[in-house]
Amino acid sequence: MGAKEECGVIACVLKNKSIRISSVLYNMLSSLQHRGQTSSGFSVYSPMFQNPIKSLKSVGKVSNLFKLWDKSQFDKILSENCGKSGIGHVRYATSNVSDDSSLSLDEAQPFVRKHGRPWKRFALTFNGHLTNYDFLK
Repeated sequence: MGAKEECGVIACVLKNKSIRISSVLYNMLSSLQHRGQTSSGFSVYSPMFQNPIKSLKSVGKVSNLFKLWDKSQFDKILSENCGKSGIGHVRYATSNVSDDSSLSLDEAQPFVRKHGRPWKRFALTFNGHLTNYDFLK
């Protein structure tokens, strides 16, 4: 990883329904792996889900997130995380982490939060620092 890199952030909206959003997100996150190896994650949106936003996060590299060492698990992740849009993040620890082993999954992105109305939720990922993160959380 290059010196003083920042996190990697991706977003994708698909018009072609025959393509899996999770496959596209996997390829995009893998291409940005050099931007961070502390954690990785993605969120997908589909109005077909009971909860329209699904997220998957992992400490470590994209290979950990998608369980590349187990083809059946990898295929399961791709098939269960379908939708029409998604965001993703690879983290380069710039604060609050002295080493990769001390990162908790709560600090990994994307963050999924409730909207002002209880039935609404949204996913958020960013590159940089939110100085009032604790207040916003």
